[in-house]
Amino acid sequence: GFDFGAQAIASHGWDKVKAALLQYRSVHGDLLVPQRFVIPEDGQWQPELWGMRLGNTISGIRKKGSYSEHRAELEEMGLDFGAQPVGHGWDKVKAALLQYRSVHGDLLVPYLFVIPEDGQWQPELWGMRLGQTVYSIRNNGTYSEHRAELEAIGFDFGAQAIASHGWDKVKAALLQYRSVHGDLLV
Repeated sequence: GFDFGAQAIASHGWDKVKAALLQYRSVHGDLLVPQRFVIPEDGQWQPELWGMRLGNTISGIRKKGSYSEHRAELEEMGLDFGAQPVGHGWDKVKAALLQYRSVHGDLLVPYLFVIPEDGQWQPELWGMRLGQTVYSIRNNGTYSEHRAELEAIGFDFGAQAIASHGWDKVKAALLQYRSVHGDLLV
């Protein structure tokens, strides 16, 4: 099949990719570029970089060896050639968790929760898929090096779906299911 990613990667010369990576690091403090990151049209970025699918470019560098002739330079800039990072530095994840707790009173983040674009949240957190991040923390060991810090802010590694919905809601749903279907074979 046609590889749409390869075309996008090939369309950027090394100088443009390097400039984008250096600017990303300047803005975000790391090179943990989310897979879907596209350089926004704003004053923090050079206009010639606007619209570049930097996340796809990084994925191509890691998985397909794009720009392999520049590997030493990429490593020197701080690019990790290991597995694709989660996409958010620890400081952003911690800030998001603390803000979620402030807004909702707990850290039982529903899986589909995405940080909304509103005044209760810092703009740099908008759009973060916090529910998926929390799932990865609990189930995949993501950010395991920060476990003590997570526990200190009240993060529960054993929380399940029941906890995020509340037992009363789960019980009511099960009773309703049984009344309709005659069993609890859900």
